[in-house]
Amino acid sequence: MADRKSADTAEFSADAEIADAKSADGFAPGVLVDGKYALSREIGRGAMGQVWLALDKALDRDVAIKLLGAQVTADPSFRGRFVTEARAMAKVRHENVVSIHAFGELDGQPYFVMEFVPGRSLSDWLATAGVLAPDEALGILRQICSGVHAIHRAGAVHRDLKPANILIGPGFRVAVADLGLARMLQGKASGAFGTAGTPDYMAPEQILGQQLAPALAPRTDVYQLGVLAFELFTGQLPFTGSSVMEVLAQHTSATPPSPSSLRDDLSTAFDGVILAALSKAPMDRPASAMEFLQALQNARTSVAAPMRAQRIVIADDDAEFLEFARCAVADALPQATLILARDGAEAYRAIQDPGCDLALLDLDMPEMSAMEIVAALASEPAAPRVVVMTAVGGAADWKVLAGLGADAFLLKPLTAETLATAARRSLGLSVDP
Repeated sequence: MADRKSADTAEFSADAEIADAKSADGFAPGVLVDGKYALSREIGRGAMGQVWLALDKALDRDVAIKLLGAQVTADPSFRGRFVTEARAMAKVRHENVVSIHAFGELDGQPYFVMEFVPGRSLSDWLATAGVLAPDEALGILRQICSGVHAIHRAGAVHRDLKPANILIGPGFRVAVADLGLARMLQGKASGAFGTAGTPDYMAPEQILGQQLAPALAPRTDVYQLGVLAFELFTGQLPFTGSSVMEVLAQHTSATPPSPSSLRDDLSTAFDGVILAALSKAPMDRPASAMEFLQALQNARTSVAAPMRAQRIVIADDDAEFLEFARCAVADALPQATLILARDGAEAYRAIQDPGCDLALLDLDMPEMSAMEIVAALASEPAAPRVVVMTAVGGAADWKVLAGLGADAFLLKPLTAETLATAARRSLGLSVDP
């Protein structure tokens, strides 16, 4: 698997290591922000600032607070742009975008209060997932494109789309995070070539410091979606080099390889779509995130070989719930072969049979728990995707399960739609039957 390390540090990772009790900037656990957000621990740090997990004491919920560093707020004009962008982003209400709850200042430093998404960044997830099947890649891109489209409809442009800024949470929900910061930080505090961003994913116009007309501005995000698509479909970045400057130069002048030339089982139908998104000239790219997604879906439809029927293990010691789950999955995936199990040991044996694609497991079962099954599968190279369901588990269980490689964590009671959506997402399929 190719090295996916970005040329920039991750801005926000929901499962980052716990930082020291007190950060270098003086913020510490227990500090009360705006009288109601109690800082708990630092969960991310990057060039633009730091992210803290906090408790919203008024609503008794976890939130993420991004504090922007003094070095990026030194520009006197920054504050006005920051407030304008914060208001635009607060208008975004979409499942595939991390919601912004509030904006304010702490000791002169602006901050966002954001939705906290328990889980992992896409960069962390890819590091353990290996090379994805085309339908898995398309399933992830479908959610990313939907989120980016919502951002554009709110009148903003992200401009820093990369795996580290995309979160995978419970139910295999994919959510775009770190909203709009690259666009806000143009000017003195923006770094190389007069702009902010991550070299591996920057569009040519960002690197050259060119300003696009508002109608064309979303195509910068389309370019970055093209880089993400290239990476998800091939396991490699379109441009690599021995230095940041070499990578930036390739983005502005080099022709990327065809994705299918890097992967034998990838149809050439995807080549034109992805390479169009990577066009140097914004006018030559798809006009929107949804146009790009539609082109990818059309390429998938054009591939003659049908998808293989999935083999799914469903395990729960509650007979009534087991039948409910069977019906929900059968309706959503009528071609799938379903294997039912009443205890963990039986489920583990069924999962070990060749060709198992997905396991839907109750957390607490006789003989062997879902936690034990996921831990046992962690060392197996061809392990299936796993969705864990529970009526009693919580965030601590999900953190452990996610670290072991589970795809999703669902809380009972469940609707048939929620279960079916989680199953389809874990298989990399459209959420629509």
